[in-house]
Amino acid sequence: GYCAGNSVCDTVSGICHACLPPWTGQRCQEIPAEVTSEPQNVIRSLNSRATFNCAGRGEPMPGVTWRHDGGLVSTGAVTTTPNHAQHTFTSTLTISNIQRADNGQYTCTASNSAATDTSQAASLTVLERPGEITVTVTSRSATSLHATVNVGFTGNLPVTA
Repeated sequence: GYCAGNSVCDTVSGICHACLPPWTGQRCQEIPAEVTSEPQNVIRSLNSRATFNCAGRGEPMPGVTWRHDGGLVSTGAVTTTPNHAQHTFTSTLTISNIQRADNGQYTCTASNSAATDTSQAASLTVLERPGEITVTVTSRSATSLHATVNVGFTGNLPVTA
């Protein structure tokens, strides 16, 4: 183990009385899972690609999962690369061909036997033009015109002429 200072492991049990940071556990052989680099907000156009990254550490090596608005993201979209020598990992979530349903909050969670840590949420904003706009004239006179405007899907890009 990684015992601290003058502390030595018990030769029979292997238990340490104090561990060097960041090591924990009775035998100073665990590092609690921790997200050390948070994913960042992303703004992309419809049908483009978005990438979220997170990094962390832990021993045993943490399992990494991604969530979109609380629901588990398919592992096919996730690439996680461990660095066992440094007890670290990097994880990337790639969303190809972004659609309206991909708008929302994304989190990265690292988990091992010592701890579970979840990143702050990062948002994906999908830029999309509004749906069809219809204007219906409801009444008119010599001095006024009353109309109703209906927008199918509001989108999040400005309406331009």
